Amino acid sequence: MQLKKGDKGQKNKQLFKFYLYLTLIATIFNQIIQFMNTELFTKNLFNKLEVLLGEKNWKSKTAQLLNISSDAFYKKIRNESQLNLHELLLIKDTFKISIDALLDESNLTAIFDCSEVMVPKTSYEHYLENILLNFVKTSNLKDIYVYYTSNEISLFQYFQFPYLSAFKLFIWAKTNWDIPTNVDLKTEINTLVKNEKVQDLLKNITSYYNSFPSTEIWSINIIDNTLNQLKWFIESGELTNKELLNLILNDLEDLIQRNKTIMKNGIKLPNPITQKDTPFKVYFNEMTHTNNTILLKHSTGLITFITHDNPNFLSTTSERFGDFTNHWIQKLINKSENISGESEKSRNKYFSILEKKLEKFKNNFAIN
Repeated sequence: MQLKKGDKGQKNKQLFKFYLYLTLIATIFNQIIQFMNTELFTKNLFNKLEVLLGEKNWKSKTAQLLNISSDAFYKKIRNESQLNLHELLLIKDTFKISIDALLDESNLTAIFDCSEVMVPKTSYEHYLENILLNFVKTSNLKDIYVYYTSNEISLFQYFQFPYLSAFKLFIWAKTNWDIPTNVDLKTEINTLVKNEKVQDLLKNITSYYNSFPSTEIWSINIIDNTLNQLKWFIESGELTNKELLNLILNDLEDLIQRNKTIMKNGIKLPNPITQKDTPFKVYFNEMTHTNNTILLKHSTGLITFITHDNPNFLSTTSERFGDFTNHWIQKLINKSENISGESEKSRNKYFSILEKKLEKFKNNFAIN
């Protein structure tokens, strides 16, 4: 089929725009490489490698990683040749080094990975696979400890309960991801609960979550968002099936009771990954309202995750930003009340409030 003259002109215009776009991208990458190969940057990078690998071995091990000769690597050390983008990324990914942390210490900027926010979600599986991939990557780090602050229960906690997690996934698909849902709420939730791939992903994510020792900071509003979402669906007429509503509320009640038990014991549920008890500590902060923030500490650095367009998140390996976040979290803890372990009185008081909220919701909507 021949293109009309107007069609050819339009196609040529699109090709020209695409060419300009590629040229711009190439120029930006070239500037980044030049910037990252300044004497200060390479000096900081090689100092970091020396600390991680040891004074005697860091040169030979890095040359081996880059698949270059010792002579070629010494030229890079002497700034006679430059690291290319592939080599920089290989070092970064292998040793989990924060690139922006190697820049001028007076630089008050942090580089964030925005892929979870900017890449459109095409399915429930797509979202869950990305979360699982992040867990798999971080599980290879040593001496992991996680801090989690939120006004709402951790999404990893939701994932342990089939109807509750399906309800939350449906909401996110409808309001945040624009994933087409051509069926009603009841049908979609039942489909998700029966979807073996989705359930396997949730199970694997839960296993990793339960394998990481953590401290979480909860507010008194921890279940309010979920109850408000249920209320909206009931009042809008989208949730009219009381059997389904009861299944979701039963999951929420089970979540509350399970956390009451594991906080008493101070350990998470047994998991098939470590086969060990995983420490779990929770603080109650009545005054401070926070967004969802996760700080992952490991032997060679810090990774900070911040929700944006919840439940999507941004992440950074910036050590300066991680240190700031860690300092902020420690201040929160100092102003919070421990409700785990031996703090039985405080824990019972806290969970009594949650239980009364849930009971009031059931009574208001005549759930029998």
